[in-house]
Amino acid sequence: MTVKQARYFNLFDNVQYKYVKELINDDDNDIDVEIKDLPCDRACYGKVSFKFKLRCDVCPGSLSIWKTSTFTVELEYNTSSPYAFALTELQEYYGDEEDKEEEEEEEEEEEE
Repeated sequence: MTVKQARYFNLFDNVQYKYVKELINDDDNDIDVEIKDLPCDRACYGKVSFKFKLRCDVCPGSLSIWKTSTFTVELEYNTSSPYAFALTELQEYYGDEEDKEEEEEEEEEEEE
């Protein structure tokens, strides 16, 4: 997922600035995000979970010490909203990439 897409889905709203300060200036940066559909109690609404890791330098200077933290953001949305459409396209796009990678791995195993 690109940083621009993550900002559209408000994934950084509750993340400390020290984790995103290096990312937010470049919309083309990619971050690995695990997207999972969750059960939702409300009619005509959906719920989704985004899980991602970010790194920050906790000791800037000559000796950098990096800390990696995992963040989970759960969002509820109306299934007929533009937000739902964007989420569906995102899941289809990245789901297709994962399927292609799995197929390539299977083909490599068969060749061996």
